[in-house]
Amino acid sequence: MTLEEAAQVTSVVVDVAFRDEDMTDFPFFEVRFDRCTFSNCAFDGARFGDARFTNSRFVECSFRDAKLQSCTFYDPDLDSGSNWQRCDLSHATFRKCNLRANAITNTKAFLLSLAECDASASTLHLEVQRRVAASRSVTGGIICARTKLYEAVLKERDWEGSRFEYCDLRGADFRDGNFFGVSFANSNLNNARFDRANLSEANIAHADIDGLDLTLMRSFDGITVSRAQHDQILANFNIRSAN
Repeated sequence: MTLEEAAQVTSVVVDVAFRDEDMTDFPFFEVRFDRCTFSNCAFDGARFGDARFTNSRFVECSFRDAKLQSCTFYDPDLDSGSNWQRCDLSHATFRKCNLRANAITNTKAFLLSLAECDASASTLHLEVQRRVAASRSVTGGIICARTKLYEAVLKERDWEGSRFEYCDLRGADFRDGNFFGVSFANSNLNNARFDRANLSEANIAHADIDGLDLTLMRSFDGITVSRAQHDQILANFNIRSAN
């Protein structure tokens, strides 16, 4: 069965491996895949609507410029997500998608966009800058808006240029990451971990910051905060303000 044939069936496609298939600009609507593997498949520019990929693996697949709306990559019965390895999600857009508990590792994600998605408990090991030479890269980042990243793992990565705005980032693991100039405006950062992270020039204005300890960060020079956060920020240094 080819991937194009599988996209036409109305039943769930189970335990099929697809390899080296070019599905550029192809429409995937209301498709159902379970325990399938996709290796070296091209989904560039493809459009996905209400598609389900449960317990599936994507290995060295390209989703450049793909648009995914209301898609699910999570199995609630097994509480397990799908697995992505060495893929390319550059310029892809996920809107209202369920990426809960997904493991996305060693994957390019230059200007990836997540809007109103659930990526809670996910692992995002992404390359969000574009390398143009051995010693030079173009700053990109990812754009996350109104997305759940509760207890997600985003540690030890370079997130410069990214935006995590109006997001649920409670308990997320950002340790040892570079967040230079990143915006967390209006997000919930309660108990997020930023040990040894660089937040210089970052924006945390109007974010919930209970449990946020600036003293554990590598740097926070030029960080932007809102007036209502002043007392919480000063408490990090055991400083009290007088009325």
